[in-house]
Amino acid sequence: MHSKKNRIKEALANKECAFGAWVQMASSEVVEAMAYQGYDFLLIDMEHGQFGYDQLRYLVQAADAAQITAIVRVPNSYESTILKVMDMGVVGIVVPNVNTKEEASRAIRAGKYSPQGMRGACPWTRAAEYNSLDWAEHMKWTREQTSVWLTIETKEGVDNADEILSVPDIDGVMIGAFDMAQSLNIPGEITNPLVMERVNKVAQKVVSKNIPLVGALFADPEGLPGAIKTWQDRGSRIMIIGGDRGILCRGARELVTIAHKTVK
Repeated sequence: MHSKKNRIKEALANKECAFGAWVQMASSEVVEAMAYQGYDFLLIDMEHGQFGYDQLRYLVQAADAAQITAIVRVPNSYESTILKVMDMGVVGIVVPNVNTKEEASRAIRAGKYSPQGMRGACPWTRAAEYNSLDWAEHMKWTREQTSVWLTIETKEGVDNADEILSVPDIDGVMIGAFDMAQSLNIPGEITNPLVMERVNKVAQKVVSKNIPLVGALFADPEGLPGAIKTWQDRGSRIMIIGGDRGILCRGARELVTIAHKTVK
């Protein structure tokens, strides 16, 4: 029997919300600390985190030890990248910057075993628990429990959203507002109506296809309830709330600000 659970899929099956957080720091201790705070999953970020495969392995091991679902945002959609990360034993991946149907198909093909895809197969990987599992059982569990999420985060991706979402076996779609603003030549303006119009447009298309919508929330604690309601109204039940760098920096900034205001 496989030793892992996909807590995101469990939450969706129970009609609950799954809450996760970004991990961008190359620290297994950060992974452990975040895991014990009540999150359902951690999204380990190889795109904007400064670490490679060797360090990633320790982060995934820490997540497994703390019994939290580990999803990894891979730095690109290359088949070799996706295979290395999936073989490490993660429960899912997020593929960034998907702009065309061909890119979406390539990501699904690389991340899933036959018949949905053509992921390379080897029984001696960490994902297969080093050949300690019945291979047929492992394949069945992998097909049912692992996830490949795609990110639509550019004007081109929005324009091609219908074709992208026509690809079978997509397990989730994230919409990148920050990169969307960049592609529209309004960098940083994630609440600009031009960005919001496209975010809402893609969200509606995703939900209409019965594909799980993943909300990446940019909100401080005061604005979080409103942000959660916005994403719920869009149809999302998977939400990323906060991240290690943001939580650390916000907390430190708050303490320093209080200290300076207190000293006379």
